[in-house]
Amino acid sequence: MKRFPLFIDLTPLLDVILILLFMVLVTSGAKVSSEKAAHAKAQAQSEAKLQTLQQQREALENTLVQKDLKLQALEAKAGALTGPEETWYHVYSQRLGKVELRFSKEGAQQSVRLLLAGGEVMAKPATISLEEWVQKALAKVPQEVIILTFRYQDDAIYWRDYTRTRDFLIELTHRFSKKIIYEEVQEPRAGQGP
Repeated sequence: MKRFPLFIDLTPLLDVILILLFMVLVTSGAKVSSEKAAHAKAQAQSEAKLQTLQQQREALENTLVQKDLKLQALEAKAGALTGPEETWYHVYSQRLGKVELRFSKEGAQQSVRLLLAGGEVMAKPATISLEEWVQKALAKVPQEVIILTFRYQDDAIYWRDYTRTRDFLIELTHRFSKKIIYEEVQEPRAGQGP
């Protein structure tokens, strides 16, 4: 029996292994690049949100500073009152209640709040209707004459909600047990000046 030398050529097997290894590297590289792109996009969105929030915070701080300056000016003016002006001011502050119904937009959400004369702020609960909530709040005001201010941002309230609320408040001035003086104030849109 004649024996032939056994020679196995492993080059094709090595080619297949290298091709598989190359495919794994390409696939993992594509995954890494797509993950980097997703991470960069998420980071850019987060930075944009952060910048928006910082701008809103700065605007609120500026508004607060302006309100504080106005309050200080009013307090200085009130401190300078004498005689009949002082008497009138005390009568005004004791006999007139002040309530402000405020519709504003905070981020993407609508916010409905009542601001009472003592500085108390009440947010509208979701479990009660606006009409019932306002009537209960007005009933708690001890004064017989109440100045009711409806303050809203044009982009924070839908037209149907505006008309429904306005009509309810006007109707309330006629049928509520206390004397209500109604006023309406439209604030400029967010980001616009006065």
